[in-house]
Amino acid sequence: MPGCNHCVANVRPGAAAAITTPSDTTTDTTTPSPTPAETGTGEASPTAAPIISTDSTIEGIKDFLTYPTEIINDGSTMTLKIDQHFYEGPFSSFYTRAFGPGGGATSIPGPTWRIKAGDTVKMRLENALGPQGSYAGIHNELKEPNTTNLHTHGLHITGDPGGDDVFTVVEPGGSFEYTYELPSFHMPGTHWYHPHHHGSTSVQAGGGAAGMIIVEDTDDLGLPSVVTEAEEMPLFLQYMDINAVASLEQAAQGDLWQVTETVDTSEVLSLYILINGLFWPKVQMDMNKWYRWRVVYAAVETGMESITLDPTCEMQLIAKDGVYLHNAPRAISSIVLGPGNRADIMSLNPPNVGPGLCFKAAAAAAAAVVEVTGGGMAGYTGEIMSLVVIDHGDTSESIPQFSVARPCYLVDITGNDVSASSHTLEFGRPPVLTFDGNSQEDGFVNEDTSIGSIESGMVQEFRVVGADAHPFHQHVHPYQITSLSAETDWFKVGDWHDTLLLLGGAGQDVTVRFQTDTFITKTVIHCHILEHEDNGMMAFLETSNSGATTWTGALGIDASCKNAGNPYSTATGVAFLKGLAAGTDVVTIASASKECIVTTGMSGEIEYKVDLTESSGEYGRRFDVASCNTDAHIQVVDMETCTISTISTYSSSTGRLNEVDYADDYEGDNEELSVSPAPSPPPPVTTTEADSGASTLAIAMGALFSFVAMVSFC
Repeated sequence: MPGCNHCVANVRPGAAAAITTPSDTTTDTTTPSPTPAETGTGEASPTAAPIISTDSTIEGIKDFLTYPTEIINDGSTMTLKIDQHFYEGPFSSFYTRAFGPGGGATSIPGPTWRIKAGDTVKMRLENALGPQGSYAGIHNELKEPNTTNLHTHGLHITGDPGGDDVFTVVEPGGSFEYTYELPSFHMPGTHWYHPHHHGSTSVQAGGGAAGMIIVEDTDDLGLPSVVTEAEEMPLFLQYMDINAVASLEQAAQGDLWQVTETVDTSEVLSLYILINGLFWPKVQMDMNKWYRWRVVYAAVETGMESITLDPTCEMQLIAKDGVYLHNAPRAISSIVLGPGNRADIMSLNPPNVGPGLCFKAAAAAAAAVVEVTGGGMAGYTGEIMSLVVIDHGDTSESIPQFSVARPCYLVDITGNDVSASSHTLEFGRPPVLTFDGNSQEDGFVNEDTSIGSIESGMVQEFRVVGADAHPFHQHVHPYQITSLSAETDWFKVGDWHDTLLLLGGAGQDVTVRFQTDTFITKTVIHCHILEHEDNGMMAFLETSNSGATTWTGALGIDASCKNAGNPYSTATGVAFLKGLAAGTDVVTIASASKECIVTTGMSGEIEYKVDLTESSGEYGRRFDVASCNTDAHIQVVDMETCTISTISTYSSSTGRLNEVDYADDYEGDNEELSVSPAPSPPPPVTTTEADSGASTLAIAMGALFSFVAMVSFC
C-alpha cells in the first residue's frame, strides 16, 4: 500500500489543479514547452488585449476549488524554497517564480503557513533561482530579479535582522534562516508572505511568489459557535497582469518570465484573477450553511473596487487585515480590497437562491496605477468564482454581535482622551515620500538612513495624504482609522488596517493611530503598488527608546486586554491531523489534555496529533491523505474522551463529499476502531449553473470511495 515517503512531518499536502512544473507533468505526451534558457530571447512574450471570456468549454475553467499545501509549525526548522515554476492555465502557460516547501514542488500560490500566538517560527528560505547579471550602481530601479527575501505581511513581530527584516538579502543559490517570534498575545488572523527585496519585489510577487499565513484562533478569543463551527475556505486571490509582469521582467533585465503558449482563440485574457491558483473555479456550498472565507488579495498594482455576490446572498464582515472588528459582524454588500489587503467574511446562501451564482469582481485602476503604466489600463471585470449551491433542507442561525478578547496593542484608541504624538505622512508623485516635512525626493536612501523617528511605548497619530492613490502599508504595527472624509460600509472609523487604499467613495483624507508596542525596531512604510516601492517609494522610521515598550493607557481602556502577563490560550480552536499517511488499517484513539493521539496500525506505531476544539459537534480541519489528492474529515463528538463519530472523504477533483458513519461511538481508551462499509450513493442532486448562457451542470452527491479504516480508497 502507498505510504507517505515524500511527506515532511510539518507539511500537509494539498491539491493544486492546473498548476504544474515541467518535472511534474508526467502524463503529458506532447512536446514540452521550452525553458527560458532554450528560447534564447531573454524577453517575455506578450499576450492579447483583455477580452473577458465566459466560455465554460475551455479546459481549466470551472475546476473545483482546491487548497494549497499547508506548512504547520511544530517547532522544528521548516524550509521554504523559491524556484522557477511552470504555470499551465486555461488561457496561457508561462514560466515564473514561485514558492514551495522544502523537498516539495513549487505552486501558485505557495504553501499556507499555520501558526499560533506565542509560536517561534523557524523558516529556512532557500533561493533555488538561477544566476543573474551585475547590477552595480543601480538604485531605486527594477533590478536583481533572482535575488530575494521574505516579508511576513501583517505579523506584529520585530523588523530586526533575523526577523521580518526586508533588508536581508538572499542571493541565487543562497539560503537564510528566519526566526519569527510571535508575542503570546498576537491577535489571531489572516496574513500573507511575499518577497520584499528592493528592486525585485514587484516582479517576484507579481509573478505569483506569495502565500497565506493563518494565525490560528484560540479557545479564549470569544468567538460565537456559529463562527468557530463554520467551514473555513482560504481564498488566495492573485491579480495576474501578464503584460505588466513581462514589462517588469524586462525592466529588471531578467529572462525567466516567459509566456510559452496561449489558447488559440480571440478570447484570451492578459488580465485575470486566480483563486488558489485556479481561474474561475467552482465552489460547492450548502444552502443555509455559514462559511468563513479567509480572503487575501495579492495584487501588485490594481485595487479591487468591488467583489459581489447575488444580492440575496448574505456576507458578514468579521475581520480586516488580520484584526477582528471591535463590533462584529458587519453586513456588507461588496468586498473592497486594495493590494495586500485581507478580509475574513462569513457567507451564507439563503433559501430561494438559484444555483450557479457567480462571484464577480470589478477592478479600479487608481490614478497612480495609470500614471505608472502610461495611462489607459483597464482592470479585470468579470466572474472569478462560481458557486454551486445545494439545498439539503437545512436551516440557519444568525450570527450574534460579538467582540473578541483583544491584545492591548489593538484596543480602541479613537477616543479624544487618548494622547497621541502627531505626524504627517504624504505620498506624492512617485517616488516622493514625505514624513513631517522631510522629503525623500529621489526615493528610498538606504537601510541606514531613516525618514523620521517615533517613540516606543506611545500612541502615534498619522495624517495620511495620498492614500486614495497609493496603498499605505506599514510593517510591524497595524493602525486604526480615527477619521475619514467619508465612511462606507467597508471603511469605517475604528477599523484596523496595515494596508489602506481608499476606494469606493471613502474620500481622500484619513487619519490613523497605532501603538509603538513591544518592538524597538525599524518600522518600514511604503506604497503597496510594488513597482512604486521598487522605484523608491519606501522609507523607514527609527523607533527611539522612551524607556517603555508598551503604552500603559491600554489597560485603562480595556483592563482585560491580552499582553505578556495575560496571554492567549495555547489551545487553537482548530482540529487537524498532521502528516497522515495512506496505508493505515487500524486506528486507536487516546485522550490527553485537550489532545487526541491518533496511532496508526503501521509498523513503527507512527503517532499523529489532533488538536481539539470545544466539547462537542466540532468539525475537524481538512487533512490530506498524501498519495490521493483527497481530503478526509473527522467530526469530534466528545473532547474529553476523544470520541469520534464520523470520518468522510472529499474528492478535490470533483468536489463531492462522501460521509461514512461509525456504527457506534468509540471512546478514547486505546480501543481499536473499525469503520463500517460505505453506504450506497444517494440519488443525484441536480443543479443548474447559470453563467451567461452556460450549460446545465449536474452535481451528483454520493459515495466516491470505499473508506475502510482509512485505507483502500486511493
